[in-house]
Amino acid sequence: MAALKRSTALACAAVLRGVSAARRSPADDSLALSSPEGGCEFPCGAESVMKDNITFTIGEGSGISFEVKENYCLQSCEVVESKMLGTRKGCDAVLPGSTKVSKNRSSKLCCTTWACPTTTKTTSQSPAAPLAAKFACQTGQGPAFASYEANGQNSFEGCAALCDADEACRAFDYTEALSTHPELISLNPTFAKQDSCRLYKTAKLRQDGGREIRSFCSKVGVEEEDFEVEYLAGSSSSGCNHPCGTNAVTVGEAHFKIGSGKGIDYMASPDTCLG
Repeated sequence: MAALKRSTALACAAVLRGVSAARRSPADDSLALSSPEGGCEFPCGAESVMKDNITFTIGEGSGISFEVKENYCLQSCEVVESKMLGTRKGCDAVLPGSTKVSKNRSSKLCCTTWACPTTTKTTSQSPAAPLAAKFACQTGQGPAFASYEANGQNSFEGCAALCDADEACRAFDYTEALSTHPELISLNPTFAKQDSCRLYKTAKLRQDGGREIRSFCSKVGVEEEDFEVEYLAGSSSSGCNHPCGTNAVTVGEAHFKIGSGKGIDYMASPDTCLG
């Protein structure tokens, strides 16, 4: 009788092992292997995710510039409901270091990103540190007229990547808005020079985020005092060609009334000058 009971128990165990193996699918194994060692909320290269019972298509929606990349995953995400959108707070105010990756009629999805391993096999090598870990961010902007580079990157990820790749860059500020300013004294003069992202050789901070609600991010470990002298010495070369808040300028023999003209929506501001 004892031998019969033992035989029955072994047979049941074998059946249970077979059921467990059958329940695992190749997709489960693939998902586990593709997740970075540092941990991500969603798999590498995910094109559609669900958060708080809302489905988001990554890279789609009004004002979304984020693109899905196979070698990046969404590390941590937060949903911003429509009732919160009226505050005009950027993603960084909800989740520091995050960027807007998707938007629908009722909400938007803000996420930090993480670099995935170069292969789908699990290895002992740690993935590259995410950009969010390399910068300390807060509401604010860099010193007036001190940026050495300005462009249209209107996300943390886009602007941080530029600063991270440039040894001269100590900090940057950015806004999710499509920000521009007039730049008339230039080889390519324009009334709409893009400046959503601005790079600085100083980590000096103005704690006012301005009307565009900018976020200021400095490289971790950099102190603003280290670059105060450099900023003061270089400010004249990056200053203004026209006074702050000016309503009219003359370039050569041409006269311009700032903010006037068909299709012009720029308005003179006392805290902004024409470079």
